[in-house]
Amino acid sequence: MSRKKSDALSQHTAVSALSGYLYQLQQAALHLFALTEGESLGIEVVDDLHVERSGQAIEHRQVKYHQGASRPRRLSNRSLDLWKTLGIWAAAIADGSLDLSRVQRLVLLTRASLAAKSIASMIASGEDPEKISATILDLQPPKNVHAREGLEAVRALSAGQRATLIGRLEIYSTQPTLQGVTSELKRRLRNHGFHERTLDLAIERTYGWLWELVTTRLDVGRGRAGVLIAEAEFHTAQCRIRDELTDTELPARYLAAQVPESEIKCLEQKLFMRQLALIDASQRVRQRSVLAYFRASAERTEWGERGEILPDELLRYDQDLTERWETEFDCMCSGVPLNAAEQELRRRGLEHFYVIERLDVPIRSGWLYRYLTSGSYHILADRRRVGWHRDFAARLTAQDQQPTEEDDHP
Repeated sequence: MSRKKSDALSQHTAVSALSGYLYQLQQAALHLFALTEGESLGIEVVDDLHVERSGQAIEHRQVKYHQGASRPRRLSNRSLDLWKTLGIWAAAIADGSLDLSRVQRLVLLTRASLAAKSIASMIASGEDPEKISATILDLQPPKNVHAREGLEAVRALSAGQRATLIGRLEIYSTQPTLQGVTSELKRRLRNHGFHERTLDLAIERTYGWLWELVTTRLDVGRGRAGVLIAEAEFHTAQCRIRDELTDTELPARYLAAQVPESEIKCLEQKLFMRQLALIDASQRVRQRSVLAYFRASAERTEWGERGEILPDELLRYDQDLTERWETEFDCMCSGVPLNAAEQELRRRGLEHFYVIERLDVPIRSGWLYRYLTSGSYHILADRRRVGWHRDFAARLTAQDQQPTEEDDHP
């Protein structure tokens, strides 16, 4: 008895329709990423989806979703989906509501595959519109009354209209499932600068934003059917979502790291150590500097590789450090006579280095560890962007030009 009640109730569910509506919204989310500045995407305004610029539609999209073994798997010459879609567009051309001089693309997205040598496969492969038009005129009418009406609407067009319609058509078959579209959305979010570890949350926020916007505008009505979303508001929403998901703190993985024995000798030969030698830095200072350089380099590299920080944030951080150094460097140079002895230059340079070493410039508000500042200054010193000796640039250049032992003993 309970089984019969369950079966009777299940006959009145609308899983297929629900899947179709969700799929349409998913495709809308994907297509928002393809909009260019000044364009808008319409959902159920003049079609399943459409793109417009300056209030004029330039692209129409029909979205067909099928699932389950009982659903049609191929788009054939008798398929309702094909002729219903083409019939709608043909009727709109006939009554002037679809202007082919403005609309450049008519796109059918379907989960179905394309039957071999069918009208749909000919369109998808870009065959000659005149040939496709002739094939349509020779077709046997489908048995389904609605499919037959769609075919007749296409046939009723003038030869020129029919050829132009076919020339605008694009059919994309075997489209991804509901979950597959979500995977594609993840790729697009990643390409738009979202950090790897925030992608799942970004998908939720993007779907949530779209759902709220659609339901709100449908509820309010705004005097027109459907929902229109401008590229600018989508861009603003994506920026806000990314900002909300950006961590205020970065992980300090190398806070307690020690320099591996295998790397010490290599680091001691780097240019930032030559900079320290110019000011007679003590062995203790040099050891401390090697450690800071190693930790900061490792942190910065791993943050970048994991997508935890964007390159432009590091560039801005380094620029901030450089500008702070310039102020202190100019202050140091102004107090040193032009004819100062080398010993005095080195002493002043070491004092200047101690001032810089004591700076604490957090890369983000939640960053608490000073070794990143000190180590990043050594990275900049290794790139010759900053220095400690008043004449560091000239001294380093002179050292570069000195012959090596290999030059002396070929």
